[in-house]
Amino acid sequence: HIPGAIPAPYSSFRGPSDNPGSVLPIAKLNALVQGLGIQPNQPVVLAGSGSDPTEFGGVARIYWTLKAAGFRQLAILNGGTGAWMAAKLPLETQTPAIPRSTVQLRYDPAMLLESSQIQSLAAQTTLIDARPEEFYLGDLRHPAASRWGTLPGAKHLDSAEWFVPNTGRLLTKAQLESIAKREGFQPSQPVIVFCNTGHWAATHWFIASELLGYSRVQMYAESIVGWSRLGLPMDNEPSRSTVLMRQLKGEGVMG
Repeated sequence: HIPGAIPAPYSSFRGPSDNPGSVLPIAKLNALVQGLGIQPNQPVVLAGSGSDPTEFGGVARIYWTLKAAGFRQLAILNGGTGAWMAAKLPLETQTPAIPRSTVQLRYDPAMLLESSQIQSLAAQTTLIDARPEEFYLGDLRHPAASRWGTLPGAKHLDSAEWFVPNTGRLLTKAQLESIAKREGFQPSQPVIVFCNTGHWAATHWFIASELLGYSRVQMYAESIVGWSRLGLPMDNEPSRSTVLMRQLKGEGVMG
């Protein structure tokens, strides 16, 4: 690993298996961050493996969680540890000593969106689905989602489009801005991004908010898994007969 790096697996920042996109209770996040020995006033660089766009989304979700809890000097290493290795920079194998911190964090409520807020904001907001197209069209669903489909009126933009093909490295800033403008991200227009569990959508949020400076972009963390369990309306939802056939055949579920 990169010298001095602290292990902070994405799985430790996730909610329970039945709703993995839910935000960690603040007491649990405090215990996690204390174990990492980090403070909100210090610079923190997040480095994933850099293997692919999905892996980047996990790193972006950790970034979003830490920012929502008060961290302000955050960065993501573009290309991750893979890019570090490709540059022939030094590595180490020993685990660094990690003195615990005593930090007490608090979430910024402005960054946490509830399902009821999505309903009230939808008419004035651009909704963007970050999942692969099969999910958006209602052909696939996440195992924890109770239904197929997408949020009413949502547009589709697969998070993989932000990356150099077949890598976990982002395109140039000019290319990112071109994609953002083409797909409906505007500095003056409120946008809510979502996916299955606030993972792929974290990439959308990170690029639009943190790299391009669009201040009115928000992420719906629970995303489709949370929404589908509430019996709320969905677009691209298959017919009842199609759902029954999929259930009988064990089809249409990813994972």
